[in-house]
Amino acid sequence: MVSKSQYHSMVRELLSDIALKQRSDFAVDTDIEKGIIERFAAYGLTPNRMVAIARRGVECGEWFFPFLEGENKFAATLYTSMFFAIDDLSPEITEPLGSFCQNLLVGRPQKHPLLRLCFDVTLEMNRFYGRFASDMILKSMIEFLSANLVEVKLPGKITPLPSTPSFPRYFRLKSGMPEAFAFFPFPTLDDGEDNLDEFILLLPDLIDFIDAGNDILSFYKESILSDDRENCIHQYADAHCISPAESLIHHCDLLKKCVSNLRASLLKYPRWEDNLEQFIQGYLGFHIACDRYHLADFAIFDT
Repeated sequence: MVSKSQYHSMVRELLSDIALKQRSDFAVDTDIEKGIIERFAAYGLTPNRMVAIARRGVECGEWFFPFLEGENKFAATLYTSMFFAIDDLSPEITEPLGSFCQNLLVGRPQKHPLLRLCFDVTLEMNRFYGRFASDMILKSMIEFLSANLVEVKLPGKITPLPSTPSFPRYFRLKSGMPEAFAFFPFPTLDDGEDNLDEFILLLPDLIDFIDAGNDILSFYKESILSDDRENCIHQYADAHCISPAESLIHHCDLLKKCVSNLRASLLKYPRWEDNLEQFIQGYLGFHIACDRYHLADFAIFDT
């Protein structure tokens, strides 16, 4: 059991060590939001909740990658919206989800409009990212869809054992789609060159940062305000025979190490320094600002 005061102390120390800054200029891009709602409607996705999903995706886009521009920013934001759409709707589309990969391999149309849009927007990322990045963005979406199906079909049935300590990390890489988001700060340059050699070394730490950041900052709503015991913090604790508090400390240490590694590596690759620092600040800042995580309870930025 982790108390509210314990959690507050851990998070405050973590964000202080990382030097998280409060953002005061956040604003939703209503043009992108309108465009995403129109794209949903073009695929027959018109329920009111799709409007809420579009808003969530646009908020993430503005927090995570404000450095992207034009059509690249729209495509990345739409891709992010698809993450939330699949996460919310997967219990209702298990049969189409189960046939997604087979349909993809044989060239059959997807059975649900959400999955057709999912495929189309993933292909669209080819316009803005290099070959390796685009392939990994597609792979991440496939893994995410498959992991969602597993979570729907096996709720509460997967508990890591002390003899399977690597499982929480393995499945988290599938269910959170971190690899795709890790490529977003590195679009191709104006001349079409993708400079993969400059950022491929950064990806492992960035992927771990994305997962650890969400695991830590969603723990309050999931396991303190609620009683979720299936998240990665608890699974890691079960697999390593430690307490949830110790698991949280481990993840905080991991996140700090990832940020330290990334900032040190950017001294060699300064071209990406601004993009990546904005991503780090924005990714964590989103979780602090978003009502979904209830972290306003802690007044993080109050002195």
